Amino acid sequence: MPEFLPLYTLADQPAILAVPELGGLECLQAGTGREPLAAHFHEEWVIGVNTTGEQHFDHRGSRHVSGPGWLTTINPEDVHACYGGAQQWHYVSYHLSPVFVRTLADEIGAASLPRFAGSTVEDAGMARRLLGLFLVLAGSDCPLQRETGLLETFAELAQRHMQGRAAAPLLHTSLARARDRLADALDDEITLQLLADDCGLSRWQFCRLFREQYGLAPLQWRKQLRVMRSRQLLRRGLAPGEVAVQLGFADQPHFTRAFKGAFGVTPARYQRGFAG
Repeated sequence: MPEFLPLYTLADQPAILAVPELGGLECLQAGTGREPLAAHFHEEWVIGVNTTGEQHFDHRGSRHVSGPGWLTTINPEDVHACYGGAQQWHYVSYHLSPVFVRTLADEIGAASLPRFAGSTVEDAGMARRLLGLFLVLAGSDCPLQRETGLLETFAELAQRHMQGRAAAPLLHTSLARARDRLADALDDEITLQLLADDCGLSRWQFCRLFREQYGLAPLQWRKQLRVMRSRQLLRRGLAPGEVAVQLGFADQPHFTRAFKGAFGVTPARYQRGFAG
């Protein structure tokens, strides 16, 4: 298995990078000692690249292992949980926004938004390119270099390891409306009975079908969505306590635990890292 850490020193790089080009993405890095991440999902496409050690994670009903020379590939709303292996563990991950992927699809002439077919891909060459791109994004202010690196790297990634396809049909079409209503409800007035009634289902049927379709129970799904959306408020400079209130968490400690469970860092640490 190749060893990438000597070519890439994590300590010399910022923990979090915001990249606005081509619709926007975020780059994050994590290192040894990171706590396991509980079951969660992202609204973005996520590509992880290990520099050393192994990442163990649950995804699509199975346990997977990814090390140097491998890519971890997660589609939007795929529920997954991450664990470190027995060795030191360092990795970089890219979070691609829907606008970024839509731009990419247009650039490569894809008929639909490309998606990953599996959970891991063995491709040492692409892993090195993704790590090299991180160094460019962290160190270069040249728009041409940054945009070219982004487009060439992710276009090749999409053509080699992603496929365009139509969205999977819902198990129950009204679940989509219930999910949208759940996503828009920032207070706690909405009830399980209301959601189930809208779908013409019993509460038990609704919970079962929702979990089958989206990977989490409705309450867990809403909490994870709030955690994902909290990043926007933290990036704007709102204090974690204010973010907790705005997004309907019981209090700041509840928000902190949920955020750390999804990202491995506290909201305050995320905010400091994002600010550079």
